[in-house]
Amino acid sequence: MDKSIHSQVLQDVVQPVQTTMDNFTKPDKNGKTSGRPKFKGKHYYNSLSYPQLSNSHIVKNANGRFCINLPKIGLVPFVYNRLIPAGFKVKTGTVIREADGWYISFTIEDKTVPLRSVEIQPTEDNSKGMDLGLLHYAVTSDGEFIEVPKFFRFSEHR
Repeated sequence: MDKSIHSQVLQDVVQPVQTTMDNFTKPDKNGKTSGRPKFKGKHYYNSLSYPQLSNSHIVKNANGRFCINLPKIGLVPFVYNRLIPAGFKVKTGTVIREADGWYISFTIEDKTVPLRSVEIQPTEDNSKGMDLGLLHYAVTSDGEFIEVPKFFRFSEHR
């Protein structure tokens, strides 16, 4: 059974290497470059990302178990311990290898909350002021004095 790997997964693996090499060859704003990249063995990376998953990739198989349909791999059963809330959309998935097994982590997006900016005009009612000083740590516009915290004096007896 010959299974190949999806092209976007391979591109996502190469991205950190490309960033490291760019940082090594191109100087920053001060003219310094980072050190030579260290060699990473084949067991260094424990995850692979699928950047274009969606809710339709999560299906139930004939036995009633939840499966994720990974591109170029097929149906992989997984434990669906937290349901994705209604109105949320799966954006990406990361398959992670840990000591006790394999896990999948989803990045989800919520489109149910409307994006609107709230314009608040500053007035005397909704504005506060604070003055920092030497005798008192701070004085608020309400006339409240905040004393200087004495962390050293408090812990000096120890």
